[in-house]
Amino acid sequence: MELSAPAVEFEKAVRQGAEPRATALAICTRLGIPRAEAESRLRAADALFTESGPGSEPDLALFLDTGHVFVVDRPLDERETEIRDLLVRATGAMGRVPSGLAHSLGRWWRTGELTRAFLVLARREQVRGDAGAYWSALAAAGELLLGSAGDGVGEAGKGGDESVVTAWEKCRTSAASHTP
Repeated sequence: MELSAPAVEFEKAVRQGAEPRATALAICTRLGIPRAEAESRLRAADALFTESGPGSEPDLALFLDTGHVFVVDRPLDERETEIRDLLVRATGAMGRVPSGLAHSLGRWWRTGELTRAFLVLARREQVRGDAGAYWSALAAAGELLLGSAGDGVGEAGKGGDESVVTAWEKCRTSAASHTP
């Protein structure tokens, strides 16, 4: 797993002798995470900070990164909230969600990387749960991502992101083939 930039910064600073907890707290606050929230996030790692020694920097950085300690939550507007809710609905319809995918999706929903989440979900070939609900929710999310007003193409058809257009078309076709 590739570490986020703040986790890499943390690892480098601690490897150079910086105190781990103080370094993590400083990075969080520099990112704009309120101090009280950063302290709360770091409590889960207190035992690791206490027991860490030379050579443990990569493990600490990975733990903090996978624990979303450095994630800056981005407020979503009404449209983005609707898109996120559709992506969550699609994920719920999948049946079994691989842990790595669930981890990534959780981060992307928090950071507002909705297009990225949509594209990853749209690439799936097999759905073990309710395929009709999965593809229908993704088709609706894709339409919102494209800014469509029901005309089938929206702004993306006028020069927008072709990867989103292609994924949306796949989702629409898959939804139609799984709807009775």
